[in-house]
Amino acid sequence: MGTETRTCAVALSAGTEPNGETPNNGIVPDANANLTVDFGFFVCPNNWAPVTVSVCAGTTVNLTTLEPVGYTGVFGTTMEM
Repeated sequence: MGTETRTCAVALSAGTEPNGETPNNGIVPDANANLTVDFGFFVCPNNWAPVTVSVCAGTTVNLTTLEPVGYTGVFGTTMEM
């Protein structure tokens, strides 16, 4: 508990993303999706705790559904889970 998992920066540009990643199961056109960064986390069922997933662009998805007062995120940023 209390540790971080990070990746190097991933720059995204429309129409320039890697093609042919597998599985290509998204609804976004392949050239507009980057499936090369993926994390898997397991939480022990006997020790459930709130989980927060953040995107460096500033949008935060907090699975406890709580946001800091005044938090607005970054307009136009999307995260699908």
